[in-house]
Amino acid sequence: MRARSATLLTLLLAGCATPHVTPYASPTPVLPSSFTAPQPVAAAETVELRHWWSGFRDPALDRLVSRAIEGNLDLRIASQRLLAARAERDAVAAVRYPVIGVSGGGSLSRSSTQLDYPPGIGRSVTLSAGLDASWEPDLFGRLRQSIDAADAEAAVVEEDRRAILVSLIAEIALDYIDLRSAQERGNIAARDVARLKTTLDATERLHRAGLASGASVAEARAQWRLGQARLPAFAEQIARDRHAIATLTGGFPGDAIAELDTVAPLPASPELPSSVPSQLLRDRPDIRAAERHLAAATAHIHVAAADLLPRFRIPLTLATAASGFTSLVSPGAIVWSLAASGAQTLSDKGQRAARLRAAQALTEAQRLDYERSIRAAMRDVEDVLTARHEEALRHEALTAALVASRAAIARATRERRAGTIGTLDLLTTQRSLYAIEDALAVSRADRLRRTVTLAKSLGGGWQDSYPDVSPAG
Repeated sequence: MRARSATLLTLLLAGCATPHVTPYASPTPVLPSSFTAPQPVAAAETVELRHWWSGFRDPALDRLVSRAIEGNLDLRIASQRLLAARAERDAVAAVRYPVIGVSGGGSLSRSSTQLDYPPGIGRSVTLSAGLDASWEPDLFGRLRQSIDAADAEAAVVEEDRRAILVSLIAEIALDYIDLRSAQERGNIAARDVARLKTTLDATERLHRAGLASGASVAEARAQWRLGQARLPAFAEQIARDRHAIATLTGGFPGDAIAELDTVAPLPASPELPSSVPSQLLRDRPDIRAAERHLAAATAHIHVAAADLLPRFRIPLTLATAASGFTSLVSPGAIVWSLAASGAQTLSDKGQRAARLRAAQALTEAQRLDYERSIRAAMRDVEDVLTARHEEALRHEALTAALVASRAAIARATRERRAGTIGTLDLLTTQRSLYAIEDALAVSRADRLRRTVTLAKSLGGGWQDSYPDVSPAG
């Protein structure tokens, strides 16, 4: 008997040489100390990245962002998925504890009394009640690592929700800027139409007086009609942006939006704080999610390694059995059993070893994906910083061009009245003025768009709504 027990113990412990698995530690990649693209000169006032949209100082935009955070359906769906992930994590964590159950039963039977063997006893009653428990001690960390993997996977879902929030706030801001820009450009186009109509009327009067040609009248009328043709495009853009904002805030496309009923100018451009690459690791949800994917994959390596080792289980049964209710609680009716069992697979044709290799390969893939996420995030920031710098130069040049164009059209108007230039020359000057005014309006909106894109690229917006919390125990 002792020899058999020793043999069994030897077989169970034969697999206890745990494969070497490095404990997980959050990676610290080597990063450049700063971005190469020019960053704006530090301003006296900068808006915090966590609520960057407040830097636009536009109450209507603030209200729209609040409504979107409360009512956006994508965000609500993401919240439900997070609840499901946390519930799955709790289910995995519950495996650490004993499983306890109760059972009960009763039977009534009658056996023959005419048998010699086994002797019949006639009518019999059996009542039973019991408590069953079973516990698997986590000797090699398989259950603990499963919980770590579930924690990391739930954190990935949390980061996905944060990424949705970051994108949502940015999209609301971009649609709002597009709408205000379309309103401004529509007003510029309307002013141009009024200018062209004045030129047409004046040309027609000169034509009737014999001081302008019919071709001049035709060209002036064509330019006026062309100006009118531009207006519907802006109305269409405004409608599309209203529909988008209504949907993003949880409503239907045709819902009325009080914040947009009044035409308003573009908001002020906020100044974001300067950033460094290392800050991306703390703020970008996609990088944070990639790191949690890596943590989960590493935990799965530990789980696969622990699967190579024996498993032990401790079952406990405590019950009572009697033929009557009064006897059911007597000391003599109590039955119990306590045992310990262990099992170790001696050969599975390499299945568990193959799963361990697969987990190791997937972990390396997740590590590479983490590195890729960092590089993609840095590219996003570098791109938008470059775009902001170049747009600022473009805006400066357009502003100077607008001053020169307004001076030119004032002079051309005086000269046309004096008859020293023709109507076509005046129309050419007016076309130039409209083109510059429109381009400058686009530039103003683009500067705001670059700010929004930079805030999104830096990972701003989730910190107040979904702050970091300690994982469940």
